[in-house]
Amino acid sequence: MRGREGRIRVRRGLFHLVLIAVGIVAGQVGASPPTAREATPGSSELEITETSTGRAAGSQSTYQAQNPKNNLSVLFQSTGVSLSPRSAQEPKWSIDLSLSGIGLEGSPANPGTARLSIAGNRIDYDFGAVRQWYRNEESGLEQGFVLVAPAKPAAQGEAKILLDLSVGGNVEIRRD
Repeated sequence: MRGREGRIRVRRGLFHLVLIAVGIVAGQVGASPPTAREATPGSSELEITETSTGRAAGSQSTYQAQNPKNNLSVLFQSTGVSLSPRSAQEPKWSIDLSLSGIGLEGSPANPGTARLSIAGNRIDYDFGAVRQWYRNEESGLEQGFVLVAPAKPAAQGEAKILLDLSVGGNVEIRRD
């Protein structure tokens, strides 16, 4: 992404991903995220599938994926993503991630409810103003964001866009 840089800050259990848009060129905002990879030997084990558990009328589906090489089990729900080990290892751990805010720095708003869709090893969370996606790769779970429209900065020049990611589970976050 030319014209943008990103960094993650950790504060009080939230990741802050700040995108600095220095000169948004047409086509960069709203560009399509990477697509699901074509099937290769062994790639079916990386596919994201709908869970077979029943769901209440009107609720969205829940999806799951396995990543054997990294010993990950991933559960995708409209409220966020949960990662845990595939094998019964002790102590059992989990990490929960969800997009909790989006907006200009200092005024993030709740992104609302996401519509989920899957294709092979990829799942999209469509919030309207932003699309969040995950791709289950042999190397791990890849995450990305696509801003559908540029933010309107208060003044011409640099616009800092804030994506708040809530982090939960029983894993301790620490800075190295």
